[in-house]
Order: sequence, then C-alpha cells, then structure tokens
Amino acid sequence: MGISEFDRNAPWRDDPRPPRGSIQGIHAFFGIARFRRTRMVQVDGDEREISAYAYAHALQQTVESAPRWIARR
Repeated sequence: MGISEFDRNAPWRDDPRPPRGSIQGIHAFFGIARFRRTRMVQVDGDEREISAYAYAHALQQTVESAPRWIARR
C-alpha cells in the first residue's frame, strides 16, 4: 500500500499514518495522559516527577496530532 492523500504525519511516527492509525494513536495517548494525570496525585517524589513528565509528553502528542485531522477534511 502506498501513501494516500488522506495520510498525515503523527508526532509519534516518522512516516505518514492513515486516518485509522492516527485516530487509534490519539485515543491511546488520551488514555496514557489520563493514567499519568491520575498517577501524579497518588505518588510522591521521583515517581511523581516521572508521571508529570509522561503526562505532559502524552498530552503534547495528542495536542499536536488532533488538529491535523480536524483541520483537513
């Protein structure tokens, strides 16, 4: 399969992704962000810092990729 006009680059991949793959990735990063946000308030010390970083990273991946799909129809 080649690249179609509907494929878009996703922040977590170097190659263009089809809509289904990108939407699945966005959904996954929402779940990771939700888990890490919840985990941040449950732990202290290094684990809190790790969760805060992972939350910010997952949220950024989602924020960067969602508009690519919303803006292009």
